[in-house]
Amino acid sequence: MPRPANAATGPGAIAFGRQRRAWLAECRPLPRKGRLSDLISSSRQDDATPDPDDRSRASSAHQASSGEGGGRRSGASGIIETIEPERLPKPDLPGTAVVVANTVEELVEQMATDLLHHSLNCLRAFGDFHLAVSGGATPEPLYRQLMIDPAYRGVPWTRSHLWVVDERRVPFTDERSNWNGIQGLLGDHAGIPLPQQHPIPAMEDDVEDRYEHEIQSALQWRERGQDRLDYILLGLGEDGHTASLFPHSPALRERERLVRVSRAPERTEVPERVTMTLPIINAARFIAIMVTGGRKQAIVERIAREHRARRTASKAGAGGASIFSSQIEALPVLNVHPVGGVVYWYLDRAACPPVAPSARPQRDGNPPT
Repeated sequence: MPRPANAATGPGAIAFGRQRRAWLAECRPLPRKGRLSDLISSSRQDDATPDPDDRSRASSAHQASSGEGGGRRSGASGIIETIEPERLPKPDLPGTAVVVANTVEELVEQMATDLLHHSLNCLRAFGDFHLAVSGGATPEPLYRQLMIDPAYRGVPWTRSHLWVVDERRVPFTDERSNWNGIQGLLGDHAGIPLPQQHPIPAMEDDVEDRYEHEIQSALQWRERGQDRLDYILLGLGEDGHTASLFPHSPALRERERLVRVSRAPERTEVPERVTMTLPIINAARFIAIMVTGGRKQAIVERIAREHRARRTASKAGAGGASIFSSQIEALPVLNVHPVGGVVYWYLDRAACPPVAPSARPQRDGNPPT
């Protein structure tokens, strides 16, 4: 696959790739020495009110890798090196980093490269890799790239567990089923053993208990503090929902259970859903939020505006947490704030709101203050 035209080359680009991999190698345990149940208990006390500027805690490696779209190249050793491309304007979103690419194809390469490095690091640290993926059209190009591009054959699929973030309450044979699409792109081709593929049994009456038990049973073999999902891929709806956590829904308020039956707005196709909840999502090691297409510009701009307002109020001592609390149910994605993990936003240029010329990053890479 050809390298994007705007990709930089040379020693600096290779150093950038190594710096990014060095950060992805951090498979740290949860800061609180306990199991997943302990994390859930402590998160109820924290009430999901994150620092107003999460990226202030990010390392220089995080910052170096954010806000850019581009590609990759494979060196003589076969190791993929991330290529530092032209710096693109990016929205100010909460989380660890924002990665912007010119096209969906370039964005998918960036995401696939990060997933590959993260999966190998988790394999070395824990002996396996647990990832939860979302359905729908947005992530399909990523799944295809992982299957057809030889550069990503190193993902340790035979040692991976494949989970589903949310599901519609329809049979697996229904084309509207998330698992139907995920299985067709990943499950049937990646080489993941069947016992390590975990679709949500959405049609079962006891689906909440059954899937929660399945998650806990699969993760209990890890040592304390490491019994959590390694990678969660989320999307973003035009109303600000993520997973099947919709605005003002009871599942969004859940602070105990890992899985809940949820309900989408009535106008939505198949409103009955089953979803992972904030306790299991915010316990994850790496959360990727993928947003593409011009239809998402408005919601991205709204999220950025709320994030800036809260940060400004907090710095001024005006009660930023209360401002954030008013948006907890209106913009569900603002609740995604992992304890001991990171959040990466991946956007194509089309999903990014227009940026005023005065707010564009300088060519030296230093963002405006």
